[in-house]
Amino acid sequence: MDKIIKTISDTVGITTDQSKAALTQVLSMLKEKMPDSLGGQLEGLLLGKELNIASIVKEASADKMDDIKGAASEKLDDLKDSFKKLF
Repeated sequence: MDKIIKTISDTVGITTDQSKAALTQVLSMLKEKMPDSLGGQLEGLLLGKELNIASIVKEASADKMDDIKGAASEKLDDLKDSFKKLF
């Protein structure tokens, strides 16, 4: 991350402290928009770590399954209510 901060400082002409603050703010904004595991992966990339695709896919799949289960449960409840009205 220090290399990125230095590049920002040199390119934009601001201090390293200003560059670090800007990068921290951008990273925070990006992480807000991403699933937790992806945000952690992004931060890890900036710190020089390798991307863990398996972790990203696993969490995304789990989140999607939770969404599907929730939607199915709602539809089942609607169906139960419809049958109660019939009988």
